[in-house]
Amino acid sequence: MTIRNTIILGLFVLSALSCTMKQEILLEKSGEGQVNFEIGMASYLGEVIEQVEMLLDPETKIPDEEGSFFDVEAIEKGFLENESISGLELKTPDKLNLEGSFRFSSVEDILSKVKTDSPQSKLINFKKGASSSDLTVKITRETIVALLESNPALNNPLVENFGPAATAGLSSSDYLDMMEFALGEESRMGIQNSKLSINIVVAGKILKQSGGTKINSSTVRFDIPLLDILILDKTLIYTLSYE
Repeated sequence: MTIRNTIILGLFVLSALSCTMKQEILLEKSGEGQVNFEIGMASYLGEVIEQVEMLLDPETKIPDEEGSFFDVEAIEKGFLENESISGLELKTPDKLNLEGSFRFSSVEDILSKVKTDSPQSKLINFKKGASSSDLTVKITRETIVALLESNPALNNPLVENFGPAATAGLSSSDYLDMMEFALGEESRMGIQNSKLSINIVVAGKILKQSGGTKINSSTVRFDIPLLDILILDKTLIYTLSYE
């Protein structure tokens, strides 16, 4: 993985600074499905990446207006290392945006294969019953740290120093002060305004959900503030039951 791609992944995971992050997950009763996503970086974040990259590797070539900050080839390789993913499509409409889609054979394997006794195994739980299916996402500091430790490409120095593993005991205000000092004043408002917006569309009917907003009988939207994920001073739980 290139230095640029590692930096982008690090910044994306630790805060999605002023990024637009949208996902649509089409979920079948079996647990199979498809993900469509869009990531758009703010222009100032591109400048931050350039500065950090030059410090790490003075010989690096910064992309011109026709280039892209996203190393599509490296990202594609990372996705395809997971056997549950197929039909991957990625494109970069411009320098600061990435769009893509892929299918997955199991919602539990969408992140990675983990041991059942690992804290990471508690992050996503999917149960298929006789008449309904249940999805639970439980985000704690323990599960996120385990996820990062099992994915070295994500657990780089940026994440280690500014991500959930380093925020224990910090208040939201303390964290924003730290990020403003490290990445500039624009990052403060960027982090506060950033969220991960996920629309889940089920092939059936939603019976109940918690933590999100029901859009219609088959769609629920979960808007997760990125600051909540970074600070993790409380457990974040999102559930969905459908038939």
